[in-house]
Amino acid sequence: MVFSSFVSNSNSSFFYKLDPRTKLLSLAVLSILIFHETSVISLLFFLLLTFLFMFLFSISVIDILKTIKPLLFIFFLIFLLRFVFIQKEHTISFISDNKIFFEIFQNFQHFEIFQHFQIFHFLNFENLPHFEYGFISISVYTFFAALFPVLKFFILVLLSSIITQTTNTSKLVLGLERLFDYLPLKKFNISSTDLSLMIFLSLSFIPNLFNTANQISVSAQSRGLVIKKKPVLYIRILSTNLINSILKYSYDISNSMEGRCYTGYGKTSIYELNFNKYDFLFIFLLFLYSFFHFFCFRYFLI
Repeated sequence: MVFSSFVSNSNSSFFYKLDPRTKLLSLAVLSILIFHETSVISLLFFLLLTFLFMFLFSISVIDILKTIKPLLFIFFLIFLLRFVFIQKEHTISFISDNKIFFEIFQNFQHFEIFQHFQIFHFLNFENLPHFEYGFISISVYTFFAALFPVLKFFILVLLSSIITQTTNTSKLVLGLERLFDYLPLKKFNISSTDLSLMIFLSLSFIPNLFNTANQISVSAQSRGLVIKKKPVLYIRILSTNLINSILKYSYDISNSMEGRCYTGYGKTSIYELNFNKYDFLFIFLLFLYSFFHFFCFRYFLI
């Protein structure tokens, strides 16, 4: 499978036994923490904790990283746009929020263990080239400032992949449906079942699209098409066939739902979600870390 972000792996460890609602709420809380983070040190600490968490609960790091591979181009594009067009005020604010990080980073070259590495002699920021033209300002500081949001997105995708890899898709959709029940959706004539189903169908489209695109690419090359020589023809073949595949897939799903008399109301589920002691323990640890992050880590290390 080309894109395996939405395929869960069976395991009997602690994290696999958690209620999907606990995982979704945890993802929401951690996303808020990450988006409001301004320190590189605390973000790297959070990344280290994430990998430690994966190791402790037997979550395959290699499988998770494979799911992120298709997004590398998007990460590079975000970094490039941020690196070139970042405003000078944002760079100054980033430097002031990460003074300790830059001091530690520069002091690496003074340690004996790093004396043989030429790259650490290059870390004297005062001697590095600086380019300014109009609103464009490029320096080593803008490099780190541009890399910072990419690191945030990487961690968010990493967390999302962990949840989808460790949770059955049906249970994940049911967890979303139960969470949506607490929202006033009926005032807008929206069913929580319909909303969770739309999310589930959107997620199911992604691996199918990647697999179909891969099949189209292999099929075109087996018929003698050289992609580097005729990129326009390849894009035309890929786009037209992908559109046809999407329409056919949507039509088949629509017919299947209609044939089963789907209405979105009075739907039952084969699974029943219940909170257990592991969920309460995990939520307690999550809020404990959130408290530590806001009131301790931020003030002592920044």
